[in-house]
Amino acid sequence: MSTTWSAMRPAGRGRTLVIVAISVVAHAAVLAALALHVPKLFVPPVRSGPPQPIIPVLLTPRTPPPEAGGPPRPIRLHRRQPRVPLDRLPVAPLVAPEAEPEPDAERDRRAPRVVTVDPVAQNARQTLRGLIGCANPSLLSREEREKCQEQLARGAREAEFPGLGLDADDASDLGRAAARREAGYRYKRSEESRPREPGSQVDWDVRRSPPAGASHMKGMGGSAHDASGAAGRSRN
Repeated sequence: MSTTWSAMRPAGRGRTLVIVAISVVAHAAVLAALALHVPKLFVPPVRSGPPQPIIPVLLTPRTPPPEAGGPPRPIRLHRRQPRVPLDRLPVAPLVAPEAEPEPDAERDRRAPRVVTVDPVAQNARQTLRGLIGCANPSLLSREEREKCQEQLARGAREAEFPGLGLDADDASDLGRAAARREAGYRYKRSEESRPREPGSQVDWDVRRSPPAGASHMKGMGGSAHDASGAAGRSRN
C-alpha cells in the first residue's frame, strides 16, 4: 500500500505543475493581447521656424446678369433658386368671405331684451349686504366688505366697554392687590432719604417707611415700646 502511494505522488505533482504552467501561459497571452490593443497617442514633432502669415481675403459675390429687357436680379447667397418664380406660381389668391351688413329695418324690428331679476336671489343679496352677511366676507364683493367693516367699526366705537367678566368683589380684590404691588414697587425704587437722627433706637428710615405704615409690622418701623409690645413684654 505504501509503495502504491509513493508511486502516485510523483504523477500528481507532475499534473499540478502542468496546470500551473498552462495557467501562466494563458494569463501571459491575455496580457500581451491587451498591451497590443492599447491606443497610443503620438505627439507630432514641433517644427521650429518663423510664424506663417495669415492674410484675410474678401471675396465679392458676382451679380447674375440681368435678363433681356428685365430688371436686375438681386444678389442671393447660399440660396437655391426655385424652379418656378414665386410671382408666377399657379395659386389662386385667398379671398375671405365678408359678412353683409344687416338692413336697418330688421335691426329696428328686434325688441329690446329685458333682464328680469329673480326676487329670491335679490332678497339673498340684500341679506348678504346687511350685518348678517358680514359673517361671510368671502361671499361679498370688495365694496360690500368695506361697507361691513365700516358698520362694524362704527358699532365698536359707540358701544360701551363690557368689562372683563369679573364680579365686583373679585374686581375690588384685584384692584387692591394691584395697588399694593404698585406701592411696593415705588417703595423699593424710591430715592435714598436723609440720614437718620442721631440717638435713634429704631433702625428704620423715616422717609422710606412701608407704604401702609409700620404699625401693622411687628418689630419694624416702630418705637422701642412698640417692639417690646410686639414681643409680649412690658416696657416701663
